[in-house]
Amino acid sequence: MAPHSIFETNIAEQKVKTLVNAQLKSILKKEHLPVSGLKASMQRRVVDQLQHHAHNQDLDRFNRLKNFIMYPESMNSPAPPLPPNQIPYSNFPPVAGHRPDLSPLLPPGSSSTSWPMFKDSPFYTILQHLTPVQECKAIVREATRDTVGCKIILKPDVADKLVSEPDLKVMIFCASEPISHFSKVDVTFPHQVEIKVNLDEVKANLRGLKNRAGSTRPADITNLLRKRAHYENSMTLTYALTHKINSKIHRSSHGRA
Repeated sequence: MAPHSIFETNIAEQKVKTLVNAQLKSILKKEHLPVSGLKASMQRRVVDQLQHHAHNQDLDRFNRLKNFIMYPESMNSPAPPLPPNQIPYSNFPPVAGHRPDLSPLLPPGSSSTSWPMFKDSPFYTILQHLTPVQECKAIVREATRDTVGCKIILKPDVADKLVSEPDLKVMIFCASEPISHFSKVDVTFPHQVEIKVNLDEVKANLRGLKNRAGSTRPADITNLLRKRAHYENSMTLTYALTHKINSKIHRSSHGRA
């Protein structure tokens, strides 16, 4: 697929038209642009900046701005704004086999608690992130259970590849705090956890080999997904007994096994 598909702006430009003034001003501040003028002027400024990043093929800046547009709530993240002329630190280093046509729209959150960087594995390579990161709040009472969830909506190219390329998998990753930009973490699920996709339970060993750190693999949910473009696959994660840690982070990632 041609490189310009990575820098597709039509959807984001339509989204800009739905943003309120406060959101537009926040985005402009993040991009170090003027926040004065009428709403139409601010909208034009945001779109021009997005097209500027696309023209320069600056994928980091492009994804960052597109993320703010598509998920304006992510701007509430404690992560500091990107200084001018500074290339952001990539939380996910380049991996062997990465293909430009699978380049992702980064999900919300760029702080250390939102972006676990997982240790390399000989069994899979992360290619793309399909959903926003979800935080599992700590539970202080043993009898308490909680549930987080999200929709997994496949773009047409991803849906087609999942059907035609059997080595591509969709997997759920989870990690426990502390999480740092500068160190990689193991896949770690809560002690008691149940994952369901489209109401079907995921049958997987989520505790690893004798609870040994680093032996847990992400949960493969490929066979439970409806591999149709734009179909709203539902995923829920119900957990308990997290009182020994601060939080858990999970996400759905598109990887090559």
